Amino acid sequence: MGRPITFDLGYVDVGECGQIYVDVFLDCDAILGQTHCTEATILPNEWCLPNNPLWSGANLELTGICNDEMVKFVVENTGADMTEAVDYIIIEDLLVKMQDQIQLNNGETWEMETENFGRTCRMEVEQVANHPLSDQLIAFIEGCGTHPDGSISLGYVTQFRFYNGEPFTFVHCEESRSSWDPNDITGFPLGYEEDHFIDRGQSMEYLIRFQNTGNDTAFNVRIENPLVDGLDWSTMRPIGSSHDYIPAFEEDKLVFYFPEIMLPDINVNEVSSHRFIRYSIEQSEDINLGDVIENQVGIYFDFNDPVMTNVAMHTVAEPLITVEATEILIENVSIDYYPNPVEN
Repeated sequence: MGRPITFDLGYVDVGECGQIYVDVFLDCDAILGQTHCTEATILPNEWCLPNNPLWSGANLELTGICNDEMVKFVVENTGADMTEAVDYIIIEDLLVKMQDQIQLNNGETWEMETENFGRTCRMEVEQVANHPLSDQLIAFIEGCGTHPDGSISLGYVTQFRFYNGEPFTFVHCEESRSSWDPNDITGFPLGYEEDHFIDRGQSMEYLIRFQNTGNDTAFNVRIENPLVDGLDWSTMRPIGSSHDYIPAFEEDKLVFYFPEIMLPDINVNEVSSHRFIRYSIEQSEDINLGDVIENQVGIYFDFNDPVMTNVAMHTVAEPLITVEATEILIENVSIDYYPNPVEN
């Protein structure tokens, strides 16, 4: 875990907005494809609204730790006694290692430690019912230990949801990459397997990045995002951006205007030539299993033709994760259960 940086903002009025810019340079020893996460928390982070009267008062906290070759997950109840058990699941890469239930009294902890061999290990725990802050706890460990061949598993963290949506905290994770088109769109979670499977009802976050690769300053930038099927555009919520902007719905598209952005070109200031905007959105209520969501945007630099990004594609499906079998009579056999978990 990196060293925290604290910014003293003083008093912030209701509705007041501001931005903090932090430039981070990747370590030269970073592995291509390794996941790097940034977490921001705003304080005070105490819940001040009325609680659901059905909430038991229990509060679960989840921690993931890497000790040499061992991965350890710890669940602790820092609130009242739990009145009912909650489900949890532990996944190594795309393999379900364990799934069961946990019920803890005040101050009790549950621990699981396992030798990991460099796999990406992930644990999801349901938060207690009617909890005011979140409905799920998530912890993951990448690169703990190594495979017998000396490698580690990469590319699994961003395939799934990587934070629990608490209102005071935001987490962003990305993989280190080699050269790529600087004007792109990425939908998080990325989804797993080639079809980028995501759960039905999974909320989405889209990150749009753009860079002035021309030979002069871009005075104004406009991003046009068509209102593609499968997403409920009434739920669109901006999360953050690198620069002030004006959002607008126009006919069949969402438009982000960056007036007088004065974006320098790559030859004058490479670092400052990059900008981004990020928003969240829910799936449509009428979306069906097997439906494909394809999102692509056009980026306009002044009066030039649009730069079209890649297509961020996702397929809606029931959870499909390989289940580990402890006893297999035939060697070299892999079994997939669908749906997963299987109901009796």
